[in-house]
Amino acid sequence: MNNRFKVNTYSIGLFMFFFYIFTSYIASDVIISSKWNSFSLYSFIGITAFFYFVSLYNNNWILRITTYTKWYGLFIIMSLLTMIYSPEKSLFSGQMYMMIVSFILTTLISFLIRNEKDFIKIGLFYASSAVILNIILFFTGHLTGSSVDRLGTNLMGNANIYATMIMIAVMYACWLYVYWSPNFIIKILILLSLLMNMYSLILSGGRKFFVIPFVYLYLLLVFKKNKKGRKQVIKYSFLALIVIVLIYYLILTIPIFYDTIGYRMEALINGAVGYGSYDNSAYIRKIIRNLAFNGWMENPFLGHGFDSFKYLNVKITGHFYYSHCNYTEILYNEGIFIFLFYYGYFFYLILKAFQTNLSDKYKAFICSGIISFLVFDLGAVSYSLYVIQIMISLMSKIFCFDESNKINK
Repeated sequence: MNNRFKVNTYSIGLFMFFFYIFTSYIASDVIISSKWNSFSLYSFIGITAFFYFVSLYNNNWILRITTYTKWYGLFIIMSLLTMIYSPEKSLFSGQMYMMIVSFILTTLISFLIRNEKDFIKIGLFYASSAVILNIILFFTGHLTGSSVDRLGTNLMGNANIYATMIMIAVMYACWLYVYWSPNFIIKILILLSLLMNMYSLILSGGRKFFVIPFVYLYLLLVFKKNKKGRKQVIKYSFLALIVIVLIYYLILTIPIFYDTIGYRMEALINGAVGYGSYDNSAYIRKIIRNLAFNGWMENPFLGHGFDSFKYLNVKITGHFYYSHCNYTEILYNEGIFIFLFYYGYFFYLILKAFQTNLSDKYKAFICSGIISFLVFDLGAVSYSLYVIQIMISLMSKIFCFDESNKINK
């Protein structure tokens, strides 16, 4: 009876999680209301939390939690303490609410995921849900973008949220393509999904969202060994250089690509090397990052309090939002100690991946993902994003996989 209950618990919980992933993409008010995403989220939390507490009761209330859960839980507690001197006092809206939901989500997901089969299903649901969304957008005439109307602007809140979701789907698909694809047909289908999703990222106009998948894919390939057991770093580095030059040429010469992302990429590079000026978006973000960094220097140890930068930003620039950089955001808000605690876990995961007897595919997933997120955080605030924290929690969960349940390469 207990075994049957456990099977049903995991099956129902996973189904609810997969449904949540699906609605995270599809419920974008194009043909399905976004309310379905909220419904799936809270249904998953409610039902799985019930199973979680039943499981605790059956195991004499013995908690088995991942290092991620401990780390993120402590990060939330420390952030709450800094709210004592922060102008931000709301617990149930904004960044703190998102962090609490992220913590609950990742705790329940870690409870459900038992082995690589479950892990692969998650990757497949993310990759396929993004493709289904873009197919819907294509047939409804919404798969379009321009310099004044980036793809995603009217979906999921704004273009950056849409691009984040697609970027994560592409990252899962890249790992599946390099390390899992069981046959040629599946490999072709994953490749087609990658092409479609990368096309949509171009239309979204998000520079970092377009770049990160290439960084991630390159790192995955660097970790991969050939049939002789050797890594091919030089080969893939040379190939990456050719691809970078080709892609940059294409986004500068194909009109629809240039109009959405090419001119923004060109302006960013020109501004960075001093050859020209930044575009308006990059210039504003440079200003507010500097504002956050300089503000941190005024109180480097304790910061100014959780989610407080937006209050400074609105006084100086008139924009009531974060600094668009996870590094400066955490530094300004919470100081150097919490900053080191947050990013210390990233390096802990990389170190543990090399110290334990993980296969290359798992080391690649962890190390490539962490390095990619470190690059991503230069232009985004990610410490509260569900989709980012879910992926980091899976990196921690990998160490708990039952060896007997793993799929052979």
